[in-house]
Amino acid sequence: LDSAASWLKTGLPTSIRNGIDVGGRSLSMFEALGRVGITVEKRSVLDAHKPIPGWLGQGFVSQHQYDLVFATRVLERSIDPRTFLQDVRLMMFSGALLYLEVPSLEHGSSVFQEGDDINPYHLWHFSVTGLAALLWSSGFYAIKVESDPSVPGWPCTRVLAVTRSSSSSLSCRTSAPARRRGVTSKKQLTAPTVRPWASARGIAV
Repeated sequence: LDSAASWLKTGLPTSIRNGIDVGGRSLSMFEALGRVGITVEKRSVLDAHKPIPGWLGQGFVSQHQYDLVFATRVLERSIDPRTFLQDVRLMMFSGALLYLEVPSLEHGSSVFQEGDDINPYHLWHFSVTGLAALLWSSGFYAIKVESDPSVPGWPCTRVLAVTRSSSSSLSCRTSAPARRRGVTSKKQLTAPTVRPWASARGIAV
């Protein structure tokens, strides 16, 4: 969590109105942000381990909207990643930020061996380009991406993404925090050129 918070430090404003961790069990991610100087005033958790009617991607409807959403170690376990992300998008204000973390296919580990030993507990695995394409089609664009092999036992891909308009031209309105981050030019908002990675087992996006 501390390594994720340090990575996020340069991409987030120092004060955020409200945030939620979808799939988390505690406020640990927000506490880690606090240790690097980022304050989230209202913090909440949507625990994937507690039964709720209609989980994300399965008919879930949020009663609130957020400026920051964390989704770590959950997308690879969701039944339908695109619908999951679209439901997350509905929880977010225009210009809000999403931090997404998934296992990395770009780095081998005791879990992935040479990058082809698929974890049987995960329904999906994502390359960096495949994840960027999935985010784009779900209403986001990535503003910061890293594939990090340094976390022991958890080589991960980290993405900080911002919500986008439904317009294909993306001459969209961004929030004041997004404008301060410089995410305004059409060149920066161009959809990524993607060569989707596919595993021999046919389960990777």
